[in-house]
Formats: sequence, C-alpha cells, structure tokens
Amino acid sequence: MSKSEKLDFDPYDLLEVDEDATENDVIKAYRKQALKWHPDKNPDCKEQASAMFLKISRSLEILTDASARAALNHLRKAKQEAKKRFEHLDSKRRKLREELEVRENTVNLKKNEEQQAYKDLASEVFVIFALNGFSFFLNIILFYIERLRKAGSKILQQEREKVEKKIREERMPASSSHLDFVLKIKWDESMTNVSEELIREQFEKFGQVEDVIVNRGLKKFAILSFASEEAMSKAKAACDDSAVPFRYASDKSKERDQTTETTAKSDSTNEYLDRTTLKGHLRFESDILSRMREAALKQNATKQ
Repeated sequence: MSKSEKLDFDPYDLLEVDEDATENDVIKAYRKQALKWHPDKNPDCKEQASAMFLKISRSLEILTDASARAALNHLRKAKQEAKKRFEHLDSKRRKLREELEVRENTVNLKKNEEQQAYKDLASEVFVIFALNGFSFFLNIILFYIERLRKAGSKILQQEREKVEKKIREERMPASSSHLDFVLKIKWDESMTNVSEELIREQFEKFGQVEDVIVNRGLKKFAILSFASEEAMSKAKAACDDSAVPFRYASDKSKERDQTTETTAKSDSTNEYLDRTTLKGHLRFESDILSRMREAALKQNATKQ
C-alpha cells in the first residue's frame, strides 16, 4: 500500500470492536470476519469478498501495531471534535443565512451586520481547511501500514494460516480417517485369547483407536482404525520393533486375495487390479472394515 492511497474504512468499525478492545479481542474479531469474507466461502461474490478480506487483513495490521493504533485513535478523536465544531458552525451558518435573507428584504441593511456575516463565513472556511489538515495524521498511519507490509505481519500470517486450515478441515470428507489411518495386524497362533479389548489395551497408548475389527476365521487378523496418522505410525513402529505381541501384516497380493475370499468372493478383476495401487488398497481395507462391522452387528442382533 503506497502513501498516496486513501484509508477509506475504519478498522474498528470493520472488525466491530471498540477502541478499548484488547489484542486478543481484535484477533478474535479478525477470525470471525475473515471466515465470513474468505473468497473461497463466497463464490457468488468473490470480487467483493476479496476486497473485504484485504480490508480486514489491513485492519488487523493496524490494530495490532501499537504505534499505528495510537495514530489511528488520535485521528478518530480529532475528527470527532472537528465534526462537533463544524456542526455547531453549520447551525450558526444556517441561522445567519435566514437572518440575511430577511435583512436583504429591508432597505436599511446595516454595514456591521454584513461584516459579521463575512466573519462567520471566514470561520466556516477555516474549519473546512482544518479538516483537510488531518491528512497529516493519515500519512502517519499510511507510513506504519507500509512498514508492516514490508516487514511482514507475523500475527496476520498466523491468523491467515488458521483460517485456511479451518476451511480445509471443513472440506475434508468425514470418512477420511477410515481410509487414511487403517492398520492390519497379525499374531502367533499360540495366542488364543486375542480380543478387541486386548488389542485396544495394547494400541491405545499410541493414540486414539476409533475401531477394532477382529477376524477369528481360518486366517486370523485384525484391522484397526486410528484417529490420526501419528497414532497409526507409532503403532506400526511398535509392531516392527516387537514392542507389542503383534506384527504388522505385509501388503502381499497373495494375502489380499485370501482375505478377499473370506469377506467378498464376488469382487471383480477390476477391483483386484485397483487394489495393487496404494489408493486402491486403502479403499479395499476400508471395505473390509465396513463389511466386518456389519457382520458383527448382525451377530450381536442374533444373540439378543
């Protein structure tokens, strides 16, 4: 922003905060307005949203810089006082004009009354020039904004990143955790008391476990769904280091074929080929998880 540009908005009004608002209040107000006017959330009026988002960002820059904010407060106070004086003089000017119109209709208009009228007019002109003189304070504010633009506002950058992160989280599909953070484990045949409770007890120390499906068929294995990638990575590392009595199941195509026969014998050749990619394998594991969950629910319903 160059010094020749005009500050055509009030940062306090734009963020809807008072002059005595704290920095935390200003940041909270920025987050609210930034989420409201982010261009990606206003596709129907993207140009207007972009302009508003820029003004909101500049408002945060001004109100979080002590020097720029002090200059802005000084300017606001001076304008308010000048406005009151101008309104008072404007009221006197209207009254004087009415009096002059009456006196002009008379033949004996006194010379001193004309001189008084010119004095009042001169006072009005003085106020107008005084208002224009506030460009000095405006230049001070523009100087601080230019300095912030060059140096980079850390607060603005951090808050923008938080807004972008929140928007990305809102766009993220709800089922992404089951597709991205799934781990398949095995255990030795000598372990006969493996249960969902035992598996949770062993793996929840690495992070939140959203779901556990245990297959007790001919090929014994279990599928765990974690709430985060970090938890899944720690669990896999524990299996590799023998820190838990389980081992990470390999991704050999032969094992996937055997698992497919026990869960869905009607899978097509195209689905098998799709599983040879990482994305296809994740969908494959998610499908197994869903089917085994449905089978467990049906089994519980039958027992009841």
